[in-house]
Amino acid sequence: MRQIRIHLNQTAKQERRTQPALVHQAWGRAERSWPLIVAGLVISLVAAISIVLSPDSTPTVTAATASLGASADTYVKEDRATDNFGVATDMAVKADATKVKRSLIAFDVSSIPAGSTIDSATLTLCLTKVSVGRVLEVRRVTQAWSETTVTWISQPTVAATVTDTITVPAALGCVSWTVTADVQAWVDGAANDGWRISDQVEGTASGDTKYRTRENIVTAERPKLDVDFATNTPTPTPVPPTATNTPTPTPVP
Repeated sequence: MRQIRIHLNQTAKQERRTQPALVHQAWGRAERSWPLIVAGLVISLVAAISIVLSPDSTPTVTAATASLGASADTYVKEDRATDNFGVATDMAVKADATKVKRSLIAFDVSSIPAGSTIDSATLTLCLTKVSVGRVLEVRRVTQAWSETTVTWISQPTVAATVTDTITVPAALGCVSWTVTADVQAWVDGAANDGWRISDQVEGTASGDTKYRTRENIVTAERPKLDVDFATNTPTPTPVPPTATNTPTPTPVP
């Protein structure tokens, strides 16, 4: 019996000496893992800061210009109310009562990116005949029309407000109207049905004022729309790094 007690006492002492050593060894391994965990957190934090402060987050404004030719142009004539002049090489404006003439013109502005800021837009027409001193106005058309079918009877409606006016000069040449607000509206999504050009005081005696159309053989004097605009490059949305959970070491007895 005494020998058995001695053996049990020795075994118990050995286990008490062994357990603290094992626990100390396990926590030593855990302590060595903490620097790796802290380093991972620092790297993630730096990555997040670099994304937020990235120079790519600054919007880029790009200036551009567009010179557009007419997509449709014609005129309508009061004393030939059912005739169409869509293939004519000139279009006319006249104020004479019962013989009024009005011109219609349109441009496709879809090449200008949606959301652009229109800095300036100028409609230019080149004269082939003048009625000196007449004031001609441009109004935005508010109804669809077709170059090959429109007539005096079927001519489209126009805006209540005048976009711009010019006074017919004494000599032949080219004249321009400022149409910036209209082009901005079209780029922003409004229906684009072009413009109507007419005498500001219809019903009074006047001669014809004529302009070259897009069918005219003098290509350098065909109608044009010059647009200066700016586009904004969208700002990238910063995407934070995906968090990775690092398992906490578990002490091994």
